[in-house]
Amino acid sequence: MEHLNRLVKTSISGLGANKTVNSIMKVSKVLHVLSPVLNNFDTENEVAHESGRHQKASEMKDMRIILNELTSVFKVFPNRCHTFFPNPRHPLHAHSTVAIKKWIMAHIKN
Repeated sequence: MEHLNRLVKTSISGLGANKTVNSIMKVSKVLHVLSPVLNNFDTENEVAHESGRHQKASEMKDMRIILNELTSVFKVFPNRCHTFFPNPRHPLHAHSTVAIKKWIMAHIKN
């Protein structure tokens, strides 16, 4: 029944500004003939229909990207220094990874 309701609604919306009681009655009377014609037209012309299913976005992909970026902070690049700082120290190396993870989780919740 719901597919017929959808077909009626799309047919009526196709009338545009010409929506009168008389035109709606005419459209409703020809739906039993019009529906197979439209289906056949779509089949012959290989018209793709949307599935109507919603896909839940995966958070895991985003979390992997974030974690890869965060772990790249701790990488050490040899011979990468400035003339004024021949032995640079990264400020995050002074903290443990457990403390950093705890800090990140606290800020994610906010």
